[in-house]
Order: sequence, then C-alpha cells, then structure tokens
Amino acid sequence: MFSSFTASLASLLLLGYNGSAINAMGQGMSCRVIAATVIGGANLMGGAGTAFGAFIGSAFLEVIRNALLMAGIDSNWQGAFVGAFIVLAVLLGCQTGGKSIIAAALEQLFPKSTVETEFTAGNQ
Repeated sequence: MFSSFTASLASLLLLGYNGSAINAMGQGMSCRVIAATVIGGANLMGGAGTAFGAFIGSAFLEVIRNALLMAGIDSNWQGAFVGAFIVLAVLLGCQTGGKSIIAAALEQLFPKSTVETEFTAGNQ
C-alpha cells in the first residue's frame, strides 16, 4: 500500500514537472533505476538492499548525470556512463565479499575489532 502511494505521488510530481502526461514517460528509466539500487548497495547476485541505500544511489547517480551535462557531454553518452557505474558497483561488490558497498565502506571506517576492544577494556 505504501509503495503504491509513493508511486502515485511520484507520478503526480512528474506530471507537474512536465506539464503533461505522456504514455511512454518512464520508458528509459529502467537502467537508471537498476544502477541506483546497485550503487546504493543492492547485490545483483541476490541479496537485500535498503531504501536508504537506493536513495543514496539515486542521488549519487543524478549528481553524476548533472555533472556530465554541465561539463558539456552529450546526453546520449549518459547511458554509457550509467553502465560503467553498474559494472564498477558490481566489481566493488565482488571485492567486498558480496556485502553492499555502503556497508563495506562503513566497516572500513569503523572496524568492529576497535569498538569491541574499547568496550571490553572499559568493562574491566
């Protein structure tokens, strides 16, 4: 029910942005959606992702697309860059042992052994 509510809200926002309804409005967005979820932490080989990760992935992808447009790169090349980011995210996912990229980055920043050592040293 929540998913259908957010889909209808997104369609109303897109309708307001474009000013009219077109029947093929979201036809080319499937590759961008897959890229955003993979960059956000979902695993293509099966696994779970989070809504927050998908949001972060889509925000990152839109920042990259905007930077490409501002740099003067033709919009037809954006698909190639999106595909390159999918490949990069899959390769990074393989390097992290199947964990999401965000989880692996957080684990690198905050290793569990450091926290456990500090916690056990404080209890003694």
